[in-house]
Amino acid sequence: MYHHKNRLAGVSAAIAGVIALAAPAFASAAPTIEADLPCYVPGQTITLGGSGFVPNDDVVFFLALSGQHGHQILYSDPYKPDATGALTTQLHAPDLASDSDREETVDLTANDQTLTGTNLSGSPPEGGFAATQFLLSRFDAVVDAWRSGRADPHRTGRLTVSGWEPYHAVWAHYFLGRKRVRSIRIGTAGGLCGDLTKTIRQFPFRPVKAGTWTVYFSPGQVFDRNGMWVRSKHLVVPKSKAIR
Repeated sequence: MYHHKNRLAGVSAAIAGVIALAAPAFASAAPTIEADLPCYVPGQTITLGGSGFVPNDDVVFFLALSGQHGHQILYSDPYKPDATGALTTQLHAPDLASDSDREETVDLTANDQTLTGTNLSGSPPEGGFAATQFLLSRFDAVVDAWRSGRADPHRTGRLTVSGWEPYHAVWAHYFLGRKRVRSIRIGTAGGLCGDLTKTIRQFPFRPVKAGTWTVYFSPGQVFDRNGMWVRSKHLVVPKSKAIR
């Protein structure tokens, strides 16, 4: 469970201090924390592993989200390391700070409450925190030419895919009404978050009948309604644009 920064005063300053203190000189004294992936989509499970904390003490995670349009600081409920000071736990990746961002950076700190206390108005003491960083990405697939809800099988469009990691293949499943007509592999997503930008034919097959189409983008060749997918708007192909 996450809480917003206005529940605690001075959290921004504390995180800034944490990042500033995360220098090689303190590496041997400070506890460590690490995320299992370099990038997550909202709701995805983040597995965190660390060591060097005060055994059986409370550790609170702070997440500073930063993007082109949005900034936000969240903190978690407390978690407890084991008797050796090791900590393994899971969080759900939060929503992006702004609906206008496709990707944001997350600076995560794990704060040992015995050493940092509850007053975070200044920099935490040496050995009282661990820090790591990862990305947060929207799981999305958008074709710019379809924003109006109309499609032209004779023309191309610019496809932008984000948040596909750990998947790679990008498939487009074309439905006319409720019937699947064709599944086409569009390309391969890459990079830390699984991104792809590519000019595609709006309908890379024929024939294309007039009517109302829906395109589902997914990582799999076989479309699974219970799996991961992104749906286009309902797309109208007029009779004048149909291809026999």
